[in-house]
Amino acid sequence: MNRSCLMLLTKSVIPLIIFFLLCEIAEPATDSSAGPAIMPSAESRALSTFILNLEFPSQYNPDQYSYCNEEQDLGYGNVINCTIIDNTWHVTKIVLRDVPLDGYINAAVKNLTYLEILDLANNNIQGHIPSALGNLYHLTYLYLYKNFLNHSIPPSFGDLSSLEQTDLSFNRLSGSIPGELGKLGKLERLELSENELNGSLPKELGKLSNLRTLSLSSNYFTGNLPDEYQNIAPMENFYVAGNSLTGPFPKFVTKWVNLSVL
Repeated sequence: MNRSCLMLLTKSVIPLIIFFLLCEIAEPATDSSAGPAIMPSAESRALSTFILNLEFPSQYNPDQYSYCNEEQDLGYGNVINCTIIDNTWHVTKIVLRDVPLDGYINAAVKNLTYLEILDLANNNIQGHIPSALGNLYHLTYLYLYKNFLNHSIPPSFGDLSSLEQTDLSFNRLSGSIPGELGKLGKLERLELSENELNGSLPKELGKLSNLRTLSLSSNYFTGNLPDEYQNIAPMENFYVAGNSLTGPFPKFVTKWVNLSVL
Protein backbone atom coordinates (compact mmCIF):
# COMPACT_ATOMS: atom_id res chain seq x y z
CA MET A 1 0.00 0.00 0.00
CA ASN A 2 1.44 3.37 -0.91
CA ARG A 3 1.90 6.49 1.17
CA SER A 4 -1.33 8.26 0.21
CA CYS A 5 -3.37 5.19 1.19
CA LEU A 6 -1.70 5.04 4.60
CA MET A 7 -2.49 8.72 5.15
CA LEU A 8 -6.17 8.15 4.40
CA LEU A 9 -6.34 5.04 6.57
CA THR A 10 -4.96 6.79 9.62
CA LYS A 11 -6.67 10.17 9.28
CA SER A 12 -9.99 9.74 7.51
CA VAL A 13 -13.23 9.14 9.38
CA ILE A 14 -15.35 9.44 6.22
CA PRO A 15 -17.16 6.30 5.01
CA LEU A 16 -15.00 3.50 3.64
CA ILE A 17 -15.95 4.25 0.06
CA ILE A 18 -13.51 7.14 0.09
CA PHE A 19 -10.68 4.97 1.37
CA PHE A 20 -11.24 2.33 -1.30
CA LEU A 21 -11.59 4.91 -4.03
CA LEU A 22 -8.41 6.80 -3.33
CA CYS A 23 -6.26 3.79 -2.58
CA GLU A 24 -7.24 2.16 -5.86
CA ILE A 25 -6.33 5.35 -7.70
CA ALA A 26 -3.06 5.93 -5.91
CA GLU A 27 -1.76 2.39 -6.29
CA PRO A 28 0.52 1.80 -9.30
CA ALA A 29 -1.07 0.25 -12.37
CA THR A 30 0.78 -1.85 -14.88
CA ASP A 31 1.20 -0.73 -18.47
CA SER A 32 2.97 -3.52 -20.27
CA SER A 33 4.52 -1.20 -22.82
CA ALA A 34 5.89 1.41 -20.45
CA GLY A 35 6.14 -0.07 -16.98
CA PRO A 36 4.25 1.01 -13.85
CA ALA A 37 1.99 4.06 -14.07
CA ILE A 38 1.09 6.19 -11.04
CA MET A 39 -0.99 9.27 -10.37
CA PRO A 40 0.90 12.48 -9.49
CA SER A 41 0.68 13.15 -5.77
CA ALA A 42 -0.83 16.63 -6.24
CA GLU A 43 -3.63 15.16 -8.34
CA SER A 44 -4.24 12.33 -5.89
CA ARG A 45 -4.48 14.77 -2.97
CA ALA A 46 -6.80 17.01 -5.00
CA LEU A 47 -9.14 14.12 -5.74
CA SER A 48 -9.10 13.14 -2.07
CA THR A 49 -10.10 16.61 -0.95
CA PHE A 50 -12.66 17.01 -3.73
CA ILE A 51 -14.40 13.70 -2.98
CA LEU A 52 -14.36 14.11 0.80
CA ASN A 53 -16.03 17.51 0.62
CA LEU A 54 -18.79 16.29 -1.68
CA GLU A 55 -20.04 14.21 1.29
CA PHE A 56 -21.18 10.85 -0.02
CA PRO A 57 -24.05 9.08 1.76
CA SER A 58 -22.87 6.65 4.40
CA GLN A 59 -24.79 3.72 2.89
CA TYR A 60 -22.48 3.44 -0.15
CA ASN A 61 -20.93 -0.02 -0.32
CA PRO A 62 -17.24 0.15 -1.36
CA ASP A 63 -17.20 -3.53 -2.34
CA GLN A 64 -19.24 -2.67 -5.44
CA TYR A 65 -16.68 -0.30 -6.87
CA SER A 66 -13.35 -0.47 -8.67
CA TYR A 67 -11.62 2.72 -9.75
CA CYS A 68 -9.04 4.12 -12.08
CA ASN A 69 -9.52 2.01 -15.16
CA GLU A 70 -10.61 3.33 -18.51
CA GLU A 71 -14.33 2.74 -17.86
CA GLN A 72 -15.32 1.62 -14.39
CA ASP A 73 -19.01 1.90 -13.52
CA LEU A 74 -19.98 2.80 -9.96
CA GLY A 75 -23.58 1.84 -10.62
CA TYR A 76 -26.60 3.96 -11.52
CA GLY A 77 -24.66 5.55 -14.37
CA ASN A 78 -21.98 7.08 -12.15
CA VAL A 79 -18.29 6.78 -12.93
CA ILE A 80 -14.92 8.11 -11.84
CA ASN A 81 -12.53 7.29 -14.64
CA CYS A 82 -8.81 7.64 -15.05
CA THR A 83 -6.72 7.40 -18.20
CA ILE A 84 -3.02 6.65 -18.63
CA ILE A 85 -1.42 9.60 -20.40
CA ASP A 86 2.35 9.50 -20.92
CA ASN A 87 2.57 6.57 -18.49
CA THR A 88 0.76 8.52 -15.75
CA TRP A 89 -2.75 8.08 -14.35
CA HIS A 90 -4.94 11.17 -14.69
CA VAL A 91 -8.57 11.68 -13.69
CA THR A 92 -10.50 12.41 -16.89
CA LYS A 93 -14.15 11.85 -16.00
CA ILE A 94 -16.26 12.32 -12.87
CA VAL A 95 -19.98 11.57 -13.14
CA LEU A 96 -21.78 11.55 -9.79
CA ARG A 97 -25.39 12.33 -10.66
CA ASP A 98 -28.41 11.64 -8.39
CA VAL A 99 -26.28 10.26 -5.53
CA PRO A 100 -27.23 12.47 -3.54
CA LEU A 101 -24.20 14.52 -2.52
CA ASP A 102 -24.68 17.01 0.31
CA GLY A 103 -21.36 18.87 0.40
CA TYR A 104 -19.69 21.52 -1.73
CA ILE A 105 -17.21 21.86 -4.57
CA ASN A 106 -13.78 22.34 -3.06
CA ALA A 107 -11.24 24.58 -4.81
CA ALA A 108 -8.84 21.63 -4.88
CA VAL A 109 -10.60 20.67 -8.12
CA LYS A 110 -8.17 23.06 -9.86
CA ASN A 111 -5.48 20.36 -9.69
CA LEU A 112 -7.56 17.83 -11.65
CA THR A 113 -6.28 19.51 -14.80
CA TYR A 114 -6.89 16.54 -17.11
CA LEU A 115 -10.58 16.40 -16.27
CA GLU A 116 -12.75 16.37 -19.41
CA ILE A 117 -16.19 15.64 -17.96
CA LEU A 118 -17.56 16.84 -14.62
CA ASP A 119 -21.19 15.94 -13.94
CA LEU A 120 -22.57 16.54 -10.45
CA ALA A 121 -26.15 17.19 -11.53
CA ASN A 122 -29.24 16.60 -9.43
CA ASN A 123 -27.68 16.50 -5.98
CA ASN A 124 -27.81 18.74 -2.91
CA ILE A 125 -24.50 20.52 -3.44
CA GLN A 126 -24.36 23.93 -1.80
CA GLY A 127 -22.08 26.94 -1.68
CA HIS A 128 -20.49 28.83 -4.54
CA ILE A 129 -18.87 27.64 -7.75
CA PRO A 130 -15.14 28.05 -7.10
CA SER A 131 -13.22 30.25 -9.50
CA ALA A 132 -10.61 27.47 -9.46
CA LEU A 133 -12.76 25.59 -11.98
CA GLY A 134 -11.32 27.93 -14.58
CA ASN A 135 -8.06 26.01 -14.32
CA LEU A 136 -9.57 22.94 -16.01
CA TYR A 137 -8.46 23.73 -19.55
CA HIS A 138 -9.34 20.21 -20.79
CA LEU A 139 -12.90 20.38 -19.46
CA THR A 140 -15.40 19.74 -22.25
CA TYR A 141 -18.68 19.02 -20.43
CA LEU A 142 -19.75 20.64 -17.15
CA TYR A 143 -23.13 19.74 -15.66
CA LEU A 144 -24.07 21.20 -12.26
CA TYR A 145 -27.82 21.63 -12.73
CA LYS A 146 -30.41 20.94 -10.04
CA ASN A 147 -28.32 21.71 -6.98
CA PHE A 148 -28.32 24.55 -4.45
CA LEU A 149 -25.35 26.50 -5.77
CA ASN A 150 -25.41 30.21 -5.02
CA HIS A 151 -23.40 33.40 -5.54
CA SER A 152 -22.21 34.44 -8.98
CA ILE A 153 -20.78 32.65 -12.00
CA PRO A 154 -17.01 33.18 -11.73
CA PRO A 155 -15.40 35.16 -14.56
CA SER A 156 -12.70 32.47 -14.65
CA PHE A 157 -15.19 30.34 -16.61
CA GLY A 158 -13.91 32.27 -19.59
CA ASP A 159 -10.65 30.32 -19.29
CA LEU A 160 -12.34 26.97 -19.98
CA SER A 161 -11.08 26.99 -23.54
CA SER A 162 -12.20 23.41 -24.32
CA LEU A 163 -15.74 23.76 -22.95
CA GLU A 164 -18.49 22.65 -25.34
CA GLN A 165 -21.49 22.22 -23.04
CA THR A 166 -22.41 23.55 -19.62
CA ASP A 167 -25.69 23.40 -17.72
CA LEU A 168 -25.97 25.40 -14.48
CA SER A 169 -29.75 25.64 -14.49
CA PHE A 170 -32.04 25.11 -11.48
CA ASN A 171 -29.69 26.55 -8.88
CA ARG A 172 -29.65 29.80 -6.90
CA LEU A 173 -26.98 31.63 -8.85
CA SER A 174 -27.16 35.41 -8.70
CA GLY A 175 -25.42 38.42 -10.19
CA SER A 176 -24.81 39.05 -13.87
CA ILE A 177 -23.46 36.77 -16.58
CA PRO A 178 -19.73 37.50 -16.85
CA GLY A 179 -18.71 38.85 -20.24
CA GLU A 180 -15.70 36.53 -20.10
CA LEU A 181 -17.97 33.71 -21.26
CA GLY A 182 -17.70 35.27 -24.70
CA LYS A 183 -14.21 33.79 -24.95
CA LEU A 184 -15.54 30.21 -25.05
CA GLY A 185 -15.13 29.70 -28.77
CA LYS A 186 -16.04 25.99 -28.67
CA LEU A 187 -19.20 26.40 -26.58
CA GLU A 188 -22.30 24.88 -28.17
CA ARG A 189 -24.71 24.78 -25.24
CA LEU A 190 -25.13 27.28 -22.39
CA GLU A 191 -27.99 26.67 -19.96
CA LEU A 192 -28.55 29.12 -17.10
CA SER A 193 -32.34 29.01 -16.67
CA GLU A 194 -34.18 28.89 -13.33
CA ASN A 195 -31.67 30.89 -11.31
CA GLU A 196 -31.60 34.37 -9.78
CA LEU A 197 -29.33 35.98 -12.34
CA ASN A 198 -29.92 39.64 -13.13
CA GLY A 199 -28.67 42.67 -15.01
CA SER A 200 -28.38 43.15 -18.74
CA LEU A 201 -27.38 40.36 -21.11
CA PRO A 202 -23.69 40.66 -22.02
CA LYS A 203 -23.02 41.55 -25.63
CA GLU A 204 -19.91 39.37 -25.48
CA LEU A 205 -22.05 36.25 -25.88
CA GLY A 206 -22.44 37.33 -29.50
CA LYS A 207 -18.88 36.07 -30.04
CA LEU A 208 -19.94 32.47 -29.40
CA SER A 209 -19.83 31.42 -33.03
CA ASN A 210 -20.60 27.74 -32.30
CA LEU A 211 -23.47 28.26 -29.86
CA ARG A 212 -26.60 26.21 -30.66
CA THR A 213 -28.52 26.39 -27.39
CA LEU A 214 -28.82 29.41 -25.13
CA SER A 215 -31.23 29.02 -22.20
CA LEU A 216 -31.72 32.07 -19.98
CA SER A 217 -35.37 31.71 -18.96
CA SER A 218 -36.79 32.36 -15.48
CA ASN A 219 -34.21 34.80 -14.18
CA TYR A 220 -34.28 38.57 -13.59
CA PHE A 221 -32.57 39.89 -16.72
CA THR A 222 -33.46 43.39 -17.90
CA GLY A 223 -32.86 45.51 -20.99
CA ASN A 224 -32.76 44.55 -24.66
CA LEU A 225 -31.36 41.57 -26.49
CA PRO A 226 -27.94 42.78 -27.69
CA ASP A 227 -27.64 43.24 -31.45
CA GLU A 228 -24.38 41.28 -31.29
CA TYR A 229 -26.42 38.09 -30.85
CA GLN A 230 -27.24 38.16 -34.54
CA ASN A 231 -23.71 36.84 -35.08
CA ILE A 232 -24.57 33.50 -33.44
CA ALA A 233 -25.35 31.86 -36.76
CA PRO A 234 -25.82 28.21 -35.56
CA MET A 235 -28.51 29.10 -32.98
CA GLU A 236 -31.17 26.37 -32.76
CA ASN A 237 -32.71 26.79 -29.29
CA PHE A 238 -33.16 30.17 -27.62
CA TYR A 239 -35.04 30.58 -24.32
CA VAL A 240 -35.52 33.94 -22.60
CA ALA A 241 -39.08 33.74 -21.22
CA GLY A 242 -39.70 34.68 -17.61
CA ASN A 243 -37.40 37.70 -17.46
CA SER A 244 -37.95 41.47 -17.54
CA LEU A 245 -36.49 42.15 -20.96
CA THR A 246 -37.77 45.22 -22.77
CA GLY A 247 -37.69 46.69 -26.25
CA PRO A 248 -39.05 45.48 -29.58
CA PHE A 249 -38.67 41.93 -30.76
CA PRO A 250 -35.30 41.90 -32.54
CA LYS A 251 -35.43 41.49 -36.29
CA PHE A 252 -32.07 39.75 -36.30
CA VAL A 253 -33.75 36.56 -35.06
CA THR A 254 -34.74 35.94 -38.68
CA LYS A 255 -31.05 35.44 -39.43
CA TRP A 256 -31.00 32.37 -37.20
CA VAL A 257 -32.02 30.06 -40.02
CA ASN A 258 -31.53 26.93 -37.89
CA LEU A 259 -33.77 28.16 -35.08
CA SER A 260 -36.35 25.58 -34.02
CA VAL A 261 -37.31 26.68 -30.48
CA LEU A 262 -37.87 30.25 -29.32
